[in-house]
Amino acid sequence: MKRLFPLLSLLAALLLLPACGQAETTDNVLQSTELMAGSHQTTQSVTLTTEKLSSKDGTVLTLSVENRGESPVLLTADLDFDRKVTVAPGQTGVLTQKVSGVPKTYPFEVHAEEAGSLVDVVYAVTQSTT
Repeated sequence: MKRLFPLLSLLAALLLLPACGQAETTDNVLQSTELMAGSHQTTQSVTLTTEKLSSKDGTVLTLSVENRGESPVLLTADLDFDRKVTVAPGQTGVLTQKVSGVPKTYPFEVHAEEAGSLVDVVYAVTQSTT
């Protein structure tokens, strides 16, 4: 037993050695806050508008949409159709925009690609640091 103790002590020290050399940093930790989430089933466009936001809580605003319908849907921010994202049925699409330092609201829109088609989506809007 006396011969086993030094061997076990050495093994324990070797197992702990890698953990001793690692420093914990929080500089690049992703912080994300879900601002709103839900679902819609409609033949109209859906507008999702945040409360007033500023960049102090994160500089990236993300809309994530799962299309549960049978027709494609379009995601836009501030009705900017030049930056639209098309989400096929059964797929998930993501649209991001930068949050400015000046507090303001940020609208996202979900539209049927073909007017009058059913929009059946599950969505989440998050604000994050990256």
